[in-house]
Amino acid sequence: QKGSFNVLGMVVSIAHRDGWRALFRGNAANVLKAAPQKAIDFFAFEAFKASPWLATWTSPAAATLTAAGLAGATSATVLYPLEVLRSRITCDPAFAGAGVANAARAIVAAEGPRALYRGWVPAVAAIVPEAAIVYGCFDLLKRSYARVTGQQEAGMAASLTFGVTASFLGQLVSYPLETVSRRMQLARSDAVLRCAQALWTAEGVAGFYRGLPAATARTVPMAVLSFGTYELVRRWLLALEESQQCRD
Repeated sequence: QKGSFNVLGMVVSIAHRDGWRALFRGNAANVLKAAPQKAIDFFAFEAFKASPWLATWTSPAAATLTAAGLAGATSATVLYPLEVLRSRITCDPAFAGAGVANAARAIVAAEGPRALYRGWVPAVAAIVPEAAIVYGCFDLLKRSYARVTGQQEAGMAASLTFGVTASFLGQLVSYPLETVSRRMQLARSDAVLRCAQALWTAEGVAGFYRGLPAATARTVPMAVLSFGTYELVRRWLLALEESQQCRD
């Protein structure tokens, strides 16, 4: 509903009009995308940080932010078709109730394979600064905290706080471009600037941030789970490596 940012009201309205199942429409594609996305993000981030190219940079902070941005671009490019499928299944009446595989076949048959990457340019343009902020700031905040407190590394509570903070800041920066990307997917348009201009003319600045409260409500628990899992696994692997070295 135009001009409304009442998240709870929208949830009740959708459930009343279309049933509670409508609140989970497109969730299969979302899960298929979200599960490997974090794994690719964290793996690519560590790989880019360790690359010889970035190792020669004189600014560690710039190298860390660049590695994070490249990691985000990598996962976004690999998994972008699932983002398109999620948006179409969720918001396009023609695909209401369709499965992921059926929706993919229908889109490719009617619009060609390129349709699965419609809106990719603004999506990647959004994810690069978001990933740089989320993973780069998370890493830099942890290091700064450990240096200031004199600890070897930040504790779990501090790490989760940094993860949530970085995730919120990253989303705030990238959300306008994500909105343009979703509009392009649903409008079946490849014109980035035309779509952005139409949104600006129709709704102004607020239109680019429509849905941000709901997205933020989802971001906080996701950040806690993803960064918490990352820290637990990372510390477990480090302890395992140290134990193995002691035995040798």
